[in-house]
Parts: sequence; C-alpha cells; structure tokens
Amino acid sequence: MKKGVKIALWVLVALIVVPVIITLLIPDKPVGDAAEKAEAENTAVVENPDAWKDRDESVRARVLLESALKERYAPRIINFPGVLGDVVVHKAENQQYIISSYFDVQNEFGVMTRVRYIANMRQMSADRDDWDLVSFEVQN
Repeated sequence: MKKGVKIALWVLVALIVVPVIITLLIPDKPVGDAAEKAEAENTAVVENPDAWKDRDESVRARVLLESALKERYAPRIINFPGVLGDVVVHKAENQQYIISSYFDVQNEFGVMTRVRYIANMRQMSADRDDWDLVSFEVQN
C-alpha cells in the first residue's frame, strides 16, 4: 500500500473512531457539581410571596405619579423633568416612596407655570399597578 493511502486511512479512522470512543466514555448525565447545578436549574423557583416588599420600585413610583398628574391636568400641557432632571425618589418604610420634584403646566392663560411638589406613593401589593397616592403637597 502506498504511503499516501495509509495516511488517508489513518485520518479516516481517527475521524470516525475517536468521536465514537469519546461519546461512549462521556456519560449522558452530568456528575458531581454539574449534576447539582442541572437539578437546580430544572427545579421550579418558588419566590417568597413577600419578596415584592424588598424590591426597589422607585422608577415605577415616579412613572405612575407622573401618569396620574397628566390625567389630573388634562387636556392642559404638562412637562416633567427628564431622566437626569431634578427628581429625588426616596424609598421609605412600608413600600412608600417620597418623590420630590416639579412639573411645568400650562395655566388657563396659556402660560407655563412651574409647580414644585412632594408626593408620597405607596405600593399596596405585589401587583405592579396597585399603588396609592398617600399625599401630594405643592411647595410653591
């Protein structure tokens, strides 16, 4: 047999036999830590029913307050500070959020007026839309 044919046969054997041997030697199921990790991933995660109380929903509180103010002042134009604007949201106890900021609203003469305020929003349950406006105080 020629030398080139022998090399081709060895390459062919290596390409077929080696993967078969590797497949037979490696188990189908993970072992040790890998098995525990796979089991943990397959197990349904049961969240603590009160876990929502630990989440910081500051952004949600601000968005819902601004939405309520838009409804309150409709159809007048109302503008809020942007993401990096003058807004302070402090998470207090019992899922309450103290929001200090301002908005510009069009008065009955068409002039934009700035209104500074402090509001207290409270998340009432795990439902992301179950909120209450506890207080709203104009600071002007």
